[in-house]
Amino acid sequence: MGMENNDLFREQNKRLRRIQDSTSLAVGTSGFKRYGSGTVSGVKHEALVVQEDTVFTAFFVDGVNVLSARGMSAVTFKQGSFLPGGQDITGWTITSGSVIAY
Repeated sequence: MGMENNDLFREQNKRLRRIQDSTSLAVGTSGFKRYGSGTVSGVKHEALVVQEDTVFTAFFVDGVNVLSARGMSAVTFKQGSFLPGGQDITGWTITSGSVIAY
């Protein structure tokens, strides 16, 4: 089952990159910041790029924890994964790994 999830997220990441290329998604207009493990709150970011294999235990979009709703529970996001918020990413908890937020 774990490999199926990894394959699913790899494929989703490819699709998101194609969408990004075709819609000219603008991220990083306010710069970027690197975050490691721990809890982040009170921020407004448009997207995250995973810098090393990363596990989230909370992921907030517009103040709502969407970890389960977006299928992110118990998932290890691989280095290079692009995670657009769709709306403002307002916080998260990383148990292992790191991201660059835009």
